[in-house]
Amino acid sequence: MSNIAIILSAGSGERIGSSTPKQYLKLNNKPVLEYSLDLFEGMNEIDGCILVVDKNWTSNKSQINLRSYKKIIKIIEGGQRRQDSVYNGVCAVPKNTDIIIIHDSARPFPPVDAIKKGIKEAKKIGGCILTVPVKDTIKEVNKDGRIIKTPKRENLFIAQTPQIFKYSVFNKLKEILKSEEEFTDDAMLFERSGKPVSIVMGSYDNIKITDSQDILIAEQIQTTQIHTD
Repeated sequence: MSNIAIILSAGSGERIGSSTPKQYLKLNNKPVLEYSLDLFEGMNEIDGCILVVDKNWTSNKSQINLRSYKKIIKIIEGGQRRQDSVYNGVCAVPKNTDIIIIHDSARPFPPVDAIKKGIKEAKKIGGCILTVPVKDTIKEVNKDGRIIKTPKRENLFIAQTPQIFKYSVFNKLKEILKSEEEFTDDAMLFERSGKPVSIVMGSYDNIKITDSQDILIAEQIQTTQIHTD
């Protein structure tokens, strides 16, 4: 049995305002995607990686030497939606896989210890995701912009990736991803099916790069991590 990481790198990154997808932009002279590849390559708990890329992807476009990554077992084409890319990735997973670790390549700094805890937790109950507590008060509003209610902050968490699941369970549910319903994260598939998903503490440094300001924030995080290590 093995643990396989599915690295989602098929997004166009339109919101960042660049002709280059955000996963290939340089973050302190290193492509954003490479941070995730390096992390999983160095983890003993990860036995292989499936890289899901855009249909127009080429190795020279990414400026990454993929031959240096021994754990990449497949490079496959993603879909129009994130959930379509997840579906394609899960379909490519070897049948003897125990755990799948689904990660957005736009998050360059996932905490290794949390991933290790998440793998152990997913093996116990089926699913586990990285989260951090919400710091601000959240308001739910209606379509007219009127406040409906204020959820209790202590019950609210921000979902991050990686999101980690038993392959045998996720594989049986994956056809739901082909529906018209939008799945903004992978845990929603388990939620809709009544399957348990637990949480482990992620990190506020585990940001998702969405716009140009996030690149600047990520550069500061990475510089701080270098000086801390």
